[in-house]
Amino acid sequence: YDTCGFPVDITKEIAHEYKIEIDEAGYNDLMEQQRERGKQSWAGSKNVLNQETIVNLIKDKRATEFKGYDVFNTKSRILAIILNNNTINRLETGEEAGILLDIAPFYAEMGGQIGDTGTIRNNQNEFLVKETQKYGNYIIHWGNLKRGYLEINNVVYAEVDFGKRFATMQNHTGTHLLQAALRKVVGTHITQAGSYVGPDRLRFDFRHYSSLTDEEIIEIEKIVNEIIQRNYRVEKFIEEKERAIKMGAMAIFGEKYGEKVRVVKVNDFSIELCGGTHLEYTGEIGFFIITSESSIAAGIRRIEALTGMNAVRYFHRIRKNIKEVATTLRVKESNISERLKQIIENNKELEKQLKKAKQTSAKDVVK
Repeated sequence: YDTCGFPVDITKEIAHEYKIEIDEAGYNDLMEQQRERGKQSWAGSKNVLNQETIVNLIKDKRATEFKGYDVFNTKSRILAIILNNNTINRLETGEEAGILLDIAPFYAEMGGQIGDTGTIRNNQNEFLVKETQKYGNYIIHWGNLKRGYLEINNVVYAEVDFGKRFATMQNHTGTHLLQAALRKVVGTHITQAGSYVGPDRLRFDFRHYSSLTDEEIIEIEKIVNEIIQRNYRVEKFIEEKERAIKMGAMAIFGEKYGEKVRVVKVNDFSIELCGGTHLEYTGEIGFFIITSESSIAAGIRRIEALTGMNAVRYFHRIRKNIKEVATTLRVKESNISERLKQIIENNKELEKQLKKAKQTSAKDVVK
């Protein structure tokens, strides 16, 4: 499941056909271990700690107040610094550590959306945030001190990398529109089986037993881009879970929700339970394009797509390639397909002639 996304329920069904039982308790235990590894790891980290260890180190501190839905920077206070399995009072230049703030604008990795990056600084002291993770009620900012020093109780200026966050929000709101369009085009049986939302791209895994046709992909892109152009407001509000479900809000299977949930709604087109960060209007997505659709397991399909300037850059690369092909073939771009068919047919005819010539030559040698 972890490597290829193969669903455990299908594994159980196949095993049952062969009169084999799976160790479901063992599976659940291993999955929990993997989740812990995901939460504790970050690029270049020298502080690989599990969630329990980190929470125990800072359990006397106040929970982080997340402000990132509304602002991209905050004036904050350092409550703890985690380095080499311990909390320290002072961080020096070049050291890699985790910083706990009382108030934070950084979104911690959750629900498929990657954590924010950015800076934490005061005066000439600057800490580069490489990854943001959540541990219980605490948000830890992992990174390294680029210059100066930082101490406990320092008042700092925390600022999210706006470019990366905005691109991530484009992809996250785009993912919601993609799922709604999929259900409209392919069927309401479509449910999410996994996702990735970052500044570079979006990936959406869903349950479906056949590949999408070219016509279906085009129709999905058309619908999403129409919603983008209509520039609908992206509403975000807190609601009671049962009431939200009755409103038609999509929930991620297996995800744990409290009595109060955050709802993200786009007109009457899309409504989902989601704790991620989103745009204010669909028009801010700019442009949406699907780059691939494939199978990753039996009954699980994967769509990868781009939004905003990444989608525009992708389109420019494709257009450049088409122009180069047209130039090579010495035809107009609109005639590429026809010219390629001619070349293929000519090659087939030449191959037939060559094969016939070789047969004739072989007969002459025998004589």
